[in-house]
Amino acid sequence: MKIPQEIVRNYAIGISVPKVSALKDGRYQLSGVVENNTGKELRVTLSATDSKDSKTLGSADLSLKKGNNPFTMTAAGGDFKNSPVIFTLKTGGKDLCVQYARPEEFSLFSAYTHLNYYMNEPEALFRVSCALEKPETLTARLQCGSLQTESKAAEEFTIRLPLKDLPDGTHEAVVELYGKSGKVAETKTVLVRKPFRKGAVRINQHRRCLVADGKNILPFMPLISIWPFQKNREDVVKFLAENGFKSVMIVISRNAVDNAKKFMEAAEKQGIKVLYWDGQTRTMTDEQLAQQAGMLGGYSNILANLVIDEPELYTKSDETKALLSRVRAKSPYYPVFMNNTVIGIPNRFADLNTDILMLDDYLTNKENRTVREIVDQMDILWKAGKSEHKPCYYFLVGNNMHNHYREPTAAEQVAETYGSIAANCTGLTYFMGIPSYPEHWKAYLALNREILALNDVILSDETVPEAALSDATLRHITRKHGGYLYVIAANIDNHPSSDVVVTLPSGLKYDDSAEAMFENRRLKVSNGKLTDSFPGYSRRVYKVKLR
Repeated sequence: MKIPQEIVRNYAIGISVPKVSALKDGRYQLSGVVENNTGKELRVTLSATDSKDSKTLGSADLSLKKGNNPFTMTAAGGDFKNSPVIFTLKTGGKDLCVQYARPEEFSLFSAYTHLNYYMNEPEALFRVSCALEKPETLTARLQCGSLQTESKAAEEFTIRLPLKDLPDGTHEAVVELYGKSGKVAETKTVLVRKPFRKGAVRINQHRRCLVADGKNILPFMPLISIWPFQKNREDVVKFLAENGFKSVMIVISRNAVDNAKKFMEAAEKQGIKVLYWDGQTRTMTDEQLAQQAGMLGGYSNILANLVIDEPELYTKSDETKALLSRVRAKSPYYPVFMNNTVIGIPNRFADLNTDILMLDDYLTNKENRTVREIVDQMDILWKAGKSEHKPCYYFLVGNNMHNHYREPTAAEQVAETYGSIAANCTGLTYFMGIPSYPEHWKAYLALNREILALNDVILSDETVPEAALSDATLRHITRKHGGYLYVIAANIDNHPSSDVVVTLPSGLKYDDSAEAMFENRRLKVSNGKLTDSFPGYSRRVYKVKLR
């Protein structure tokens, strides 16, 4: 879909990601970003008004650069939960933008550790967010036990704490902000340190992905069933390895644990990571759970343990919450989680006591479903796990012909895979594994190769503002990695979108052309923009060298 330029111009400036935080004196702080895509620098006045009673909440004079401009203002009390705020941008007495928005509540000052736990690393990395006014004038001090360090503050900054003298255990970490008049803010978080164990899997809480062998990982996993009388386990592993798969999910049927062990051993030799799912876990005693944990601990290629599947359909919330806690206590070195249906996540089943948020919602479980329906569910997961930095995984359909009337087409497979990634999914499993039709299998293999090639890009810890696409129906993410900027975009609708303008983040210098990865073509980059077209159900991956 092409949006007329006159409409684009009308929306060339506006407010995004508005947030509100309560202050100690009863007032509030409004913050967010003014997106200035007019192509010129501007001096404006931003005012905020309560839409319920037209009461002025606050205002700020801003000097806008091209691109994204953060803002903060102190505001009088308002009914922010139930009443949107009217944001007005003016220059020279003329309204540039009048926009209604409901600010998201958030903490003015927060901190968390980059990894959910540390082992033998020489230092721990803390990520800190500060929405106070003029944070660059403040100094941050971090104290954890007898250890202390400090850093200059900013809107987003990091602090590194040496771990040499920190014992194993769970420690409270306090981050304080100081200005000329003394302490102005304080926040607390937890730092966990454990003895080193080979094969341990952590969570990168910044990128919300798993970390295995010290590397961020986005697993692309066929689901393979393990049966008690199966005799071709090594052949299945060999088949996966020969076709380039580096991760697999296994589901173990009753009395098939011995065969699962042989499968995992063969996968370990081939360098294939395994996500483990035993349907009997939910009925195990504490002794049996300890035995399972000991068994899994003998392998260095286990990614995580799926404890229970779709529990909201047949168990009580409290029982599932307790089960997950019991398994986690026995298995402290890899994530323990449940898989949910579309009703489980928004209803916070089991208080979402899960290390990974995972959903199954299948494109082919009924007629006339769209890829957009599937991808939009990932937004719900992402928001549900935001405060606790949880990874979001998706159980997409690969071949479920024994239950469904068809399997996804090659184009649908591309769109649901890249659409999910563009919605911040960091793990993909395909139920039940291998597509039946040759063209679908060919697309499946290509997707695996592409996601492996993009793993370090998608999960890059480098920060960069988002690109902007003129067609807002396209899903996309922006990444910076290894001296390049990447824009990964997907058309999740079955109709083309032509002449899409991709505006790259301002403040960076770009080469004069972009590579369209996996397509053997290049596009011209001019004034930080490129133009391209998207067929229905398609993906584009743009790679631009930074100067």
